[in-house]
Amino acid sequence: MFQSRQRRYQQRRKPRNLAVLSILAGTTLAVGAIALASYQVVRELILQQLREKALLEVQQGINEIDRWLATRKAEVETIANTPVVGSLDWEVSGSYLKSEVERLKEYHHFTFAYSDGSFYTTKVGYAQGQNILDRLWFQRAMAGQVYVSDPLTSRTTGIVQVLVAAPVGERSQPQAVLGGAIKIDRLEQVVSHIEQGPNSYAFALNSQGRAIVHPDPKLRGTLEKPAPSLLEVTDSNLAAIARRMVSQQRAIELTQLDGNWYYVACSPLQEANWSVALVIPRENLESQLLALNVLACVLGGLLAIAILGAWRQVRLFEKSQEQVKLLAEKAAELNQALAQLKQTQAQLVQSEKMSGLGQMVAGIAHEINNPVNFIYANLPHTTEYVRDLMQLLSLYRAALPALPPEIGDFEQEIDFEFVQQDLPDTLASMKVGTDRIRQIVLSLRNFSRLDEAEKKEVDLHEGIDSTLLLLHHRLKDKIGVLKHYGNLPLVECYPSQMNQVFMNLLSNAIDAVSDSPQPEKLIEITTGVVETAGNLLVRIGVRDSGTGVPVEIQSKIFDPFFTTKPIGKGTGLGLAITYQIVVQVHQGRIWMESRPKKGTEFIIEFPAHPSQASLSAPSQPHLSLL
Repeated sequence: MFQSRQRRYQQRRKPRNLAVLSILAGTTLAVGAIALASYQVVRELILQQLREKALLEVQQGINEIDRWLATRKAEVETIANTPVVGSLDWEVSGSYLKSEVERLKEYHHFTFAYSDGSFYTTKVGYAQGQNILDRLWFQRAMAGQVYVSDPLTSRTTGIVQVLVAAPVGERSQPQAVLGGAIKIDRLEQVVSHIEQGPNSYAFALNSQGRAIVHPDPKLRGTLEKPAPSLLEVTDSNLAAIARRMVSQQRAIELTQLDGNWYYVACSPLQEANWSVALVIPRENLESQLLALNVLACVLGGLLAIAILGAWRQVRLFEKSQEQVKLLAEKAAELNQALAQLKQTQAQLVQSEKMSGLGQMVAGIAHEINNPVNFIYANLPHTTEYVRDLMQLLSLYRAALPALPPEIGDFEQEIDFEFVQQDLPDTLASMKVGTDRIRQIVLSLRNFSRLDEAEKKEVDLHEGIDSTLLLLHHRLKDKIGVLKHYGNLPLVECYPSQMNQVFMNLLSNAIDAVSDSPQPEKLIEITTGVVETAGNLLVRIGVRDSGTGVPVEIQSKIFDPFFTTKPIGKGTGLGLAITYQIVVQVHQGRIWMESRPKKGTEFIIEFPAHPSQASLSAPSQPHLSLL
């Protein structure tokens, strides 16, 4: 009878054990799947942030090359449009071009070519027996383009160089071509310094897939001695990278080269038909996932321990209720560990998102604060030493009332009394200056926004306020600022470029007010929105109470290198750059309203969301950049 009851008990227990086993197995699989999926999602998010960071480093290097090339193109086109060069007389323009080579420093020489292909250079003069009709840069310039060539070997000097060519005369019918031969050292320097960890390297390709800059000298070439095109190499992965670069794609992908895995980030230039790539060993990028992998291993170990313990508890389920309770405690610990994992994952994601900004701010603080702190820390000692020296001089003078004539003459020559009074004030001013630099570093965090290379929605009022804080040393208590802020929405733009616009307009307003004899020195900033043809436009005005811009020069106000400021105080590029950013980059327009002795107002207007609206640039002649 006992055995019968035992058999019935075992038969009843068996289904219960199977149900518990099924539930536990299902739970284990679900928890494991969730943990694995969470790990994969977080790993991919962090890896995506690392990829974007690597791509940003490439883009920063490319931006530096673009800025350099854009400046060179503007210089060559400006020189080409001067009356001296436009005279087409080498006897007149030759000496002028030589002086420009000396002044600008970036150019090895200038080439002046007539429409028949004959040419002069500032290095050799007339190129006897030489003709450049076959040169692509000459052909493009004669077609009315400002063109940057691939590296080529000069036929007169034998030096490898890049030619920036611009048409002379009307673009629709050029009469000649001016070419500036610039050194490629800067390009090689920037590209070779783009890196991310050991064994990483960068290279640049032209539109035919040939290497312009590459760590392997065998792959570099010129138009006369072209290197093999990477589009035609036997390595299919390398050829695929070259195709993406030639097609001007901006991307980062994991690929295999020479038996090793690499992340390859590539992005095109805007000012030349080139593209730059950064090759990063896989371990360099993914080594930053070590913390997440360790956490996943620890969690996996805890999960395995919990599962083993749970299985053991199931087998002993009927023997002890206490073990059931222990199983429940283990399950609770597992849930708690899973919750902690999710919290840690969220923290890791946020940390990676902020890493770029943190590195930028830390770099600025380190580079500026270190020398400032060195000066700041030594100022008290310097002040004390100066005070002791002055006291020692006083004691000497008291002990020696009859000074030798040469000492008395030297005291009068250096105005010793004034130096004795002014030196402590000078040291105090230096201390105030170092304190001010510390405050400026804080403002740079909001103004620079160097990590924001893409368009994004921002609050323009924050950019204006940060710019005013950086210019506070020029405002002080002498110039008043009135802000009439409207209700602006978040605006889609390039934040760092728009902050540059604010800096240029406000700096010009401060200069105008400072130089004005008007007793009231005031700057007014007005913001608002207007709606035109269904498009929402942002309008920002900066008005000053200066003397205004004379009518005879208003048509030149946006021309590059044109300035009304004394030599050494202005470059003449501020408003030209502002025009380019507003009109060409943000599809907007800029104009000026000025009356003599009534002040000047610069007004910019651009779409709040350029992807949804388009605004044509104004047609007034005085708004032409070049």
